[in-house]
Amino acid sequence: MIDPQYVQLANLAADKHGLPRALVNAVMSTESEGDRTAVSEAGAMGLMQLMPDTITTLKVTDPFDPAQSLSAGARYLADLLRQFPDSWEKVLAGYNAGAGYVAKKPDPGSWGSDVKSYVRKVFSRWVPGSVPNFDKVLDVTIGPAQLLPQYEVVIGPATILTPRSNTGIGMGLAVVAMGALVVTLTALALTRR
Repeated sequence: MIDPQYVQLANLAADKHGLPRALVNAVMSTESEGDRTAVSEAGAMGLMQLMPDTITTLKVTDPFDPAQSLSAGARYLADLLRQFPDSWEKVLAGYNAGAGYVAKKPDPGSWGSDVKSYVRKVFSRWVPGSVPNFDKVLDVTIGPAQLLPQYEVVIGPATILTPRSNTGIGMGLAVVAMGALVVTLTALALTRR
C-alpha cells in the first residue's frame, strides 16, 4: 500500500502539470512501489525513479524527497507529452527508456519487450483493464485542434484516454486503434477531471 501522503503529493503534482492524477500515481507505483528510498541498478532514484541527468536538468536537490521527486516526475511526463502529443504509449516509453529512444523508434511495434512491458504495467495501474496500443495510431484532424491533456473522453462505463482532443471551430475526428478494435470518436462529451 502506498503512503496516502505520497498519493496526495502525486495528485498535487499532476494538477500542477496538467496531467491525469491516476497517471502520475500509476507511474509512481510502477517505478518504486511507493518506496521513496528506491534506487535502481541503472541509478534511478526516489519515488519517480529519476535518472541523474533528469535530476540535474530539472534542478532536483533531493531525489529522495517525495514532493521533489513527484513534482519533477510529473514535469518530465508533461514535457514528454509535449514532445509526443499523439500517444500516451510514447510518453510512457519515453519516461522509461528516454525520449531519444522513442525518437529513434517512433513505431511502438519496434520497441523492446522491456519497454512494452513497462507501458503495459503503467496502463494496467492507470486504467484497470486497459490495453496499450502498440500498433500505429491514426489521428486525423480536420480544422483547428489544440492539446488538452486535462480532459478524458468518456463513453459509458469505459474511459478512452487520449492526449489529443479536438476543439475549436471546425469538425474533429480521431481514430484510435486498440488491437483489433477501432473506435472512431466524434462529437463526444468531454469531462474534466
